[in-house]
Amino acid sequence: VMVGTPFQPQPDGRSALSVVGRNLVRGSKIKLNGMALETASSDGTSLAALVPPELFAKEGSFIVTVETPDGRSTNSLAW
Repeated sequence: VMVGTPFQPQPDGRSALSVVGRNLVRGSKIKLNGMALETASSDGTSLAALVPPELFAKEGSFIVTVETPDGRSTNSLAW
């Protein structure tokens, strides 16, 4: 990801982020550097979220986690 450059850009200026895994239950949220993102789930193996442009406006890396509805979090992934 380049600073200020959208990735998988959406019409509203946000970027789409997908997470693939196992046992991803409905109501789970993708978190980017601790910030919960608007997240949609499909079949238990993938989640998709919209990332606001202000999150990728500055240089740096992201820590991605998934938080389940009961408050548990997955292992983190640096991106």
